[in-house]
Amino acid sequence: MVRLIFIFALLALGPWVYAQTPSITVNASWVHPTSYNDGSSLAPTEVQQTRIEYGTCGLPLNVATANGMQTVPVFGSHQGDLIAVGGKTTLSATLPQATYCFRAYTTAGGAEGPASNTATNAATSSQPSPLQKLPNAPTLQVN
Repeated sequence: MVRLIFIFALLALGPWVYAQTPSITVNASWVHPTSYNDGSSLAPTEVQQTRIEYGTCGLPLNVATANGMQTVPVFGSHQGDLIAVGGKTTLSATLPQATYCFRAYTTAGGAEGPASNTATNAATSSQPSPLQKLPNAPTLQVN
């Protein structure tokens, strides 16, 4: 009798216990770099993959531009990666519902280049100085 009640309780609570987490669809698009950091040309056929890193957002920065002050998203903590193979320039993915920041990295010639701008529906740019010949950073847009 106790087993029967336990099974009935699991069946009754099942939808509540196993409820789906709300999700969002992320549509990312980017422009591949056209040169390496040494100035040599980077053909679209040389792009091996683009890695889209996603994670939390840090506190945004206010940056002075020619058009006045602009708020710039800042990447926080890494949560995962999405990979687009070859020269693709778009990617769609379903993620748990949350606010994310994204960065893109292009791989060409066997090396991954620096991060793109950070995007979370608006974008701006930041690039570390590379130590080897790398593709320049792609430009990323997320909506």
